[in-house]
Amino acid sequence: MSLTAENMTDVVTYLCHVLDHILANKKLNHTAKQISKQAGCAVTGTVVGGVLAGPIGAVVGSLVGTGVGYSVTDKYDGALQYIQKLSNEERLSLVQKVRKLVGGDTIESFYIWYKDPRNQTTVHELLLPAIGLVVLAIKSPSKS
Repeated sequence: MSLTAENMTDVVTYLCHVLDHILANKKLNHTAKQISKQAGCAVTGTVVGGVLAGPIGAVVGSLVGTGVGYSVTDKYDGALQYIQKLSNEERLSLVQKVRKLVGGDTIESFYIWYKDPRNQTTVHELLLPAIGLVVLAIKSPSKS
């Protein structure tokens, strides 16, 4: 399934909320920058390897790019570690934002919302565009 005019507004809204949260939190901002660095190195290695040596070169290039990406990034926490390190107030704020976005106050409401294939598609299609938007947000000058 691909993006349609019907769910594009939802995707943009969710991405804006994700970006707002990332930019407002220095730790998560750091994590996003480091992930972007690693992804950029892996993609660059894959493209260069593929151009130079075809499919096998792409595989080797992706491995080399991944290794380079790992070596040039600072230590960072993944999303689960990030959430575990949030203060109680920050966790409550995050939960309230998610509840507001999905239109429910309980996990059951989320499951009901998520059962709709359009909502599943929206959530799944947030991943790749979100990475691109995070990279753009990180590269743009800070407004604070």
